Amino acid sequence: MQWAVQVRSRLKAVCRRGMAIGWMDKNPADATERAKVRVKRKKMTLDVFNATLEQAPKVAPWLENAMLLALISGQALSTIGRWERASVKSGVATVTRAKTGVSIAIPLELRMDAINMSLGEIIARCKASYVVSKYLIHHLRGNVKAPKGSAIKLKTISEKFLQARRLAGYTADDDPTFHEIRSLSKRLYLEQGDVDTKAPLGHRTDAMADLYANSRGLEPMKVRISSNVK
Repeated sequence: MQWAVQVRSRLKAVCRRGMAIGWMDKNPADATERAKVRVKRKKMTLDVFNATLEQAPKVAPWLENAMLLALISGQALSTIGRWERASVKSGVATVTRAKTGVSIAIPLELRMDAINMSLGEIIARCKASYVVSKYLIHHLRGNVKAPKGSAIKLKTISEKFLQARRLAGYTADDDPTFHEIRSLSKRLYLEQGDVDTKAPLGHRTDAMADLYANSRGLEPMKVRISSNVK
């Protein structure tokens, strides 16, 4: 059913392009019914995250940094896995969401109170690997297929997270995946109360799904922190 949702979404996008260039008068995909997907995956909790984080170094030397970067920044796996070091300038990290093309400017002072760490601190940890790399999250030990410093495949990040989660004792089929860190980040910032959570997730409004966000010709969305941030 999830695949049906994705196919319909893609058809709508293709037909919108057809309308834009004058090949079509209307979007026939709009008339189709969206498949109903039952969400079976459990939400990530801070307890599950911390327990998995504790096991992460046993699985991969870069996994702990990847998890912390995802939690503090609120970015999806595709962004975390391809986050370039060069994106950090003048106290701001600017990233572009691979799924939507939305650019997001995140101040390094962004701090998550729940783990008492800022974005600047976790980025500094990533850069302190003493490995020359284009990416924040990268291979620390090279091999023939993955040289030292190269980007880590997104599938590998997901698989290593699952290994660490299982080591932490969460072995059910519906236990959360790496993707659920993004949702946990939003909930923790909402509870914290001093961060506009729409911007880190790339949404221009609460109701707007990132599929419809469009950053062409626009400045990056700026993550705003209230003046009482610690």
